[in-house]
Amino acid sequence: MSSRLDSLAHDARARGAKILGCAVVAGDPHIEATVEHLGALATHGVDLLEVIVPFSDPAYHGPVIQRACSRARREDVSFEDVIGVCAATRAQHERPVVLTTYFNMLLSSGLAATLDELALAGVDGLALPDVPWTESRNIREQLDRRGMRFVPALAPTSPADRIAEIEAAGCPITVWTGHLGAELVGEGELMASLAKASSRATETCVIGSMQVSDEASARAVASRCGGVLVGSAIAWIIEGRGQDLDARLGAFSSGLRAALDA
Repeated sequence: MSSRLDSLAHDARARGAKILGCAVVAGDPHIEATVEHLGALATHGVDLLEVIVPFSDPAYHGPVIQRACSRARREDVSFEDVIGVCAATRAQHERPVVLTTYFNMLLSSGLAATLDELALAGVDGLALPDVPWTESRNIREQLDRRGMRFVPALAPTSPADRIAEIEAAGCPITVWTGHLGAELVGEGELMASLAKASSRATETCVIGSMQVSDEASARAVASRCGGVLVGSAIAWIIEGRGQDLDARLGAFSSGLRAALDA
């Protein structure tokens, strides 16, 4: 069991609190800065830290994070560098760390060896956008044996019984992405779908990841579920760079925290 992820979800439900998760692309703009950025977020109200492995063709993420991945890859960031970021963050903070990557990145040194490395680095969970839930049993079992958790994703088109399957598998955190491919629907319909998915959950904490860019949008999304996961807005701030970047990240996350606690 990953005590940090399980404890986060359990405590949030018990207190009626909203989880604030923030994501950083490892190596954007360089690997040392990533550790500093994660530290700034961890000390300014963020409950869950997501570390995104830069990938050459990130089909899951939108253009802002794709640009961040491109910047990181120009810095020749390796998978080992990303593991180092996780280890350095774990040495400084007790916030749960979730690593987001594509499955083939886990195979370069052998799946078992890579998962052992991640566990040793203090990674608490793994999100794999290209592994469908129906194909995830093997990786879930391997993660569970190492004290890590699989972090599944939900879409508006996910089957009605998917939450029950996720809860039966013991996943403490589930990310609702709002992704519908090329189909366009209104924000109200997406929000209604998110609220419906979250209402079915009693054991897993559903957090929404859908265009949270400021305090108002964070509050609106979190009112329908167990919290928010913010990615593109963080990458956008880093993309702008400038002076006092960590201070600006801290101020942004503090504002989100205050909005969720209001």
